[in-house]
Amino acid sequence: MKTFPDLVVILDLEGNIINISRNIQNFYATKSIEDFIGKNIIDFVVSEDREPFKEDLEKAINQGFLKMVEYHFSGANDSRFIGELSLSLIKNKKNEPNFFIGIIRDITNQKGIERELRENKQMFQLVIDNIPQLISWKDINSTYLGCNTNFARVAGLSTPDEITNKTDYELPWKVSEAESFFEIDQLVMNTNKPEYHIIGIFAAFTCILTFIVPITIPATQGYINLGDIGVMISGLLFGPIIGGIAGGFGSALADLFIAPIYAIPTLIIKGLEGFLVGFIANPKNIT
Repeated sequence: MKTFPDLVVILDLEGNIINISRNIQNFYATKSIEDFIGKNIIDFVVSEDREPFKEDLEKAINQGFLKMVEYHFSGANDSRFIGELSLSLIKNKKNEPNFFIGIIRDITNQKGIERELRENKQMFQLVIDNIPQLISWKDINSTYLGCNTNFARVAGLSTPDEITNKTDYELPWKVSEAESFFEIDQLVMNTNKPEYHIIGIFAAFTCILTFIVPITIPATQGYINLGDIGVMISGLLFGPIIGGIAGGFGSALADLFIAPIYAIPTLIIKGLEGFLVGFIANPKNIT
């Protein structure tokens, strides 16, 4: 038992120590087993934890156990350690409560590590909360694990903590948007490649295609081009929302340089075109 890390104690129903494991010297280097036999375990609990300990001991008698409750214990040389106590009630042949077997685990280092992790998490949250971008992260099932304050605000949440364990379907997005986000999540995980600002990329792609070989139509003062290819690809690959936004803005941006008079109509027409292509390709994505 000397090599066993936890302290094993046998207590009577009032908390007096009947026996204790030999590894007690790992907790109290200058004491022997005899120094503890007959003493009440509450004598080794710090004063501020004694009343809760008494109440928990009564509960253990009634319910038959006490499971991993934390107390501050006095250690060697006026030191303290945080102990996690578990008790099991042992009954006699008449099914009457007889004594307790208890295990005390020193979790002081563990609590210190938890405190450091908590402080690091708070620092991380402070940093990302002061970044203007919307930041969030999910597990492999597309369930949110966290986000920054800006993302929480856009998602209609009071604090970033509220997003934990939610999916996009539980946030105020349209079903089509949630479907699109889920598909992007799956694409990133399946290809192990990041997706960089899909809407911006395909808007730029559509804009560039619109610039390629613009053929002027004198009768209407308009022109034909290859931009529809970008509009359709956006809708086919990423659904109606991304298709509509990327197609509309990409085409309208090109018109600002080639035929400014048509920029607004193009924004509407090409946006609808991208939306309809995405809708036809993925009709279930629309609420």
